[in-house]
Amino acid sequence: MAHKDIVFINGLVKSREKYLIGEERFLRMADAPSAEEAFRLLRETDFGGEGFSEAAPADFEKLCVAEQTVFFEFLKEYSPDDRFFALFAARNDFFNAEFAVRQKNLRLSDDSYMPEGVYSVNDLKGAAEGKVNVPSHLSLPMREAQALFDSGKASGAAVSTVFLRAYYAYMLKNVKNADWKAFIEYEIDAKNISVAFRASSVEQAQSLFLSGGKVSEKILALILSDEQQKALDKTVKLPCFDLIKTGFAEKRSGGALINLERMANGYAMSMLKEKRFETDGLIPMLLYANYKTNEIKNVRLVMSMKLYGADAELIKRR
Repeated sequence: MAHKDIVFINGLVKSREKYLIGEERFLRMADAPSAEEAFRLLRETDFGGEGFSEAAPADFEKLCVAEQTVFFEFLKEYSPDDRFFALFAARNDFFNAEFAVRQKNLRLSDDSYMPEGVYSVNDLKGAAEGKVNVPSHLSLPMREAQALFDSGKASGAAVSTVFLRAYYAYMLKNVKNADWKAFIEYEIDAKNISVAFRASSVEQAQSLFLSGGKVSEKILALILSDEQQKALDKTVKLPCFDLIKTGFAEKRSGGALINLERMANGYAMSMLKEKRFETDGLIPMLLYANYKTNEIKNVRLVMSMKLYGADAELIKRR
């Protein structure tokens, strides 16, 4: 793949930021009196592209898929190098590989596949059937998940954990940018911390543990046993300290872990925004790619909750 000049790419992505859906519009969508009005506000933007003139609020997922597909095409053309797109799209590849295994065993429809990354859905379906070869970072978890189905041990959590572990191992091995790698490590920690606050036993938490983060299983055990001060003392110098502190506060209040989840999802974005004036290297593209990913997540969140009839303030909190 021939790559364009990095200075040109970084200038291009900075110019595209102004077309993203901003906070003000998302707040208006949350405050809208109905899902129909929220959807109208969404359709005033270019989100999803053309071809949805007859779409209804319940069709928001089609717009999200269309938006991510166009975004991936942009990344293919303007990635700084061959690895950037493969790594950024890896989450979709692993998800689709997982779904292909589930589909083989549970006879599911094609509706839940995500937009294709490097590997086509047809190839991943073929791999699940043993008819197509895909690289080991995908084929090994596919075989491991299939073994769970064959043995009757294929719970939803068990299968998902197989692919999550494989995904994070792949990313930690291949991502070379220090900032990006730090975001991945934090994401691993956040998932482990979330499990620790929700798990009913040490055994359950251990079965879902993801390696590669900064938080050890011993620290997670402190969270599980509700030893707040010890857990905070052990993590005071780690990026996830505020996440653990927030989790304990929400647990004490008896509410859902909404703030913990929001902090976890927003960490990479908050760190990248501190570097938003950097114009060299990978940061501008990484910032834009995360902006776009969060935009799609927010559309899904707002529209799904509006259709459910959720309170506007709850939507804003999330």
